[in-house]
Amino acid sequence: MKLIKFLLVVLLVSITFGQLARLPVGEIVGALNLIDLVLVLAVGSWLISLFFSKQKILFPPGFWPLLIFWLVAAISLINALKFFTPIQVTIGSLFLWRFVFYSLVYLVVYNSLNKKEIPFWTNLLILVGTVVAFLGILQFLIFSDLRFLALYGWDPHFNRLVSTFLDPNFVGGFLTLTFILLISKMLFLPRSNIFHWLLIGFLTVAIILTFSRSTYLMFFVSLILIGILKSKRLFLTLLIFFVVVAVFVPKVQDRIVGALTIDVTAQARITSWQNALTFATNYPFWGLGFNNYRFAQAKFGFFGQNQPLGGHAGAGSDSSLLTVLATSGFLGLAIFIFIFLRILVKNWQTRRDNYLSFCVVVSLISLFFHSQFVNSLLFSLIMVWLWFTIGLAHVSIHDEKKRK
Repeated sequence: MKLIKFLLVVLLVSITFGQLARLPVGEIVGALNLIDLVLVLAVGSWLISLFFSKQKILFPPGFWPLLIFWLVAAISLINALKFFTPIQVTIGSLFLWRFVFYSLVYLVVYNSLNKKEIPFWTNLLILVGTVVAFLGILQFLIFSDLRFLALYGWDPHFNRLVSTFLDPNFVGGFLTLTFILLISKMLFLPRSNIFHWLLIGFLTVAIILTFSRSTYLMFFVSLILIGILKSKRLFLTLLIFFVVVAVFVPKVQDRIVGALTIDVTAQARITSWQNALTFATNYPFWGLGFNNYRFAQAKFGFFGQNQPLGGHAGAGSDSSLLTVLATSGFLGLAIFIFIFLRILVKNWQTRRDNYLSFCVVVSLISLFFHSQFVNSLLFSLIMVWLWFTIGLAHVSIHDEKKRK
């Protein structure tokens, strides 16, 4: 058990390396990240320990629908052999295996940790988010021109905080999740001090510097939920701070105004959504196969001549739900949504007394909005944080039941 907990610590710490610890395996397959390797070690070690100890596995809320989704996704891949080659389907299955292992973090955390250890793990999650924010601030101040990365398949970002994630939208979503966890802990635990408020300010500044409209939306949704469910005073304080920043930082104004118009970025997102809906119309029940999205886009001619396989963003649409719909059909999407609804309902019941349940409720709802503009629900670095936190929340809810 000590080895598993050590590997879980390494897993969370490896988030800070982001896309910098990335080993390309080819444009079709994508890449292996350090976090992927650590994840396999952590989950594998837990499975081996179960085999030798014959310990009873405890299943948290939402796990059975998750298992059914794995099955539906696998069937969608088998069905995809009708219109993709065996090699393409095999490569597509690697994304399913990745999703299975990342969602297994939920099961590992639920079975390996106990309630007394929760403060350590929540502090580690906050520390990891703070380090990502700190590295992002340094990158913004020292190395803000990343347009040269377009040569390697990345978006050409300029004067935006991207940190080690190399993407302002994904890192913005991750930092907002960290912000929500810290706020939740402060609101429920009475020992908050000036350091916590400084940390809140630091994370807020980092979130603003992403200049990401999807992140701003997620941030505002989280503030509204916090205000409605727990603290109107905190909501108004942070809202006033954000408005002041918007008044004095022209680029923030431009991004907010741009959200109300159809600029180049917005048009690209609309096109991405339309492409996903085209796939859903043509393959409504089982979809393209989870995840043959890149091959489908190439087959339909949706990629430009400069990037025949779509670069790093070619394996999904700019919406997590549309990606799931296109790759696993309406059945897969229904089960996928039900997984999170089951988890949301369970945590909603204890949101008044448990800061992790409160955190999960706010995180899931705000991330849902974020994930309609970027594929954040299926982004590995966010998946680790999300499944780990959900696992901790259910440890805190069911720990006494687990002991019996």
